[in-house]
This record gives sequence, structure tokens and C-alpha cells, in this order.
Amino acid sequence: MITETDELMACSRAHIAACPTCTAVFTLHRSPTPHMDECGFESYTIECSQCGTTLSSIVDPTDETLLVSEVAAYNDVIKSRQVA
Repeated sequence: MITETDELMACSRAHIAACPTCTAVFTLHRSPTPHMDECGFESYTIECSQCGTTLSSIVDPTDETLLVSEVAAYNDVIKSRQVA
């Protein structure tokens, strides 16, 4: 049985965000057992349902803010640093 407390907890773990490529708005529902990356951040990889861009996101542990970036843009930065 789902209680009102369960529903409130689920809502508090949801984040509204926008795709940095096409600005489509989506809701990310955080996992109760999230993936923690090597730096200790709660991280997610998702695909924008509008433009298909692969997005990477982390939850800032200090204020619970969802930070979203395009994976391809990050890869381009890494490649440019390797060339230099």
C-alpha cells in the first residue's frame, strides 16, 4: 500500500530539467538506489525523448540541484584537450 509519505518522498526525489540541446522539458525521477560515480556524485545517463541527445546528469550533494550536460559536448572538450 502506497502511503502519503511514500508519495511525498517520491516527489521530493523528482527533478524538472531541460535538454541543453533542444530545451525539451523532462522529469528525472531519482532512484532510491542511485549509481554513484567515481567522484561520489549520484549520476544518471538519459536520452532526450525529443532530439535523442544523450545527456549526463549529476545531483549536487550540497544542495540537491540536478546538473545536466550533453555527453557529446563533454566528449568534444576531452578530444580537444588531447590534441593540444
